[in-house]
Amino acid sequence: MNELLFLLQVLTILCATVIALKIGKEALIAVISILFIFGNLFVLKQIHLFGFHPTATDAFPVGAMIGLNLLQEYFGEKLAKKTIWICFFCLILYVILTQIHMFYIPSIYDLSTVHYNALFKSMPRISATSIAVTLSILHLNRIVYSFLQKKIKHKYLLPRFFISLLIMQFLDTILFAFIALYGVVSNLRDIIIVSTLVKVATGILSVPFVALVKSMNLKIAKE
Repeated sequence: MNELLFLLQVLTILCATVIALKIGKEALIAVISILFIFGNLFVLKQIHLFGFHPTATDAFPVGAMIGLNLLQEYFGEKLAKKTIWICFFCLILYVILTQIHMFYIPSIYDLSTVHYNALFKSMPRISATSIAVTLSILHLNRIVYSFLQKKIKHKYLLPRFFISLLIMQFLDTILFAFIALYGVVSNLRDIIIVSTLVKVATGILSVPFVALVKSMNLKIAKE
């Protein structure tokens, strides 16, 4: 069942990214920011997937990275750089608001505070790590993708996507797992190994979506 849910999650993220691109750059920026926030919110949940115990969020950073590459491909590096700082702002706001939320004194009728506290108490550490790692990875991805664009002269969209995606996601997984999740979750080795494999699988599943985007190239470019 988890494997089917994972497939549904990946397809939903990829469809949302393509639809957002079709709507316009503002929608794509919003989706990228939301995916990064969801990646932080859901990272504490471990699931059983293909016999391992990864977190339930591996598809979110891949989707966000694909969205950022699409943004850079069709709207330019300058907007991609600005989007990175928009994500940074959204993550900071998310951390501040979740911590304020925890300080509210609950009503005697409240049943949810204990669950919110359990979920949000690790957010400062996770989000601080995510902000540092994400900013570093996104800026590095922007530079690598820009290099590939110039080197290949805007040809071969799929190879450029996967080269930058796989390199960045491997680095992201290693850094985030050791800094943010060490001592917080069990089976850190499983998380690193399976997260990398899940992100590769997500990249493979994105092939038809990136091909679809490529077929929309002229219309998007003119807009």
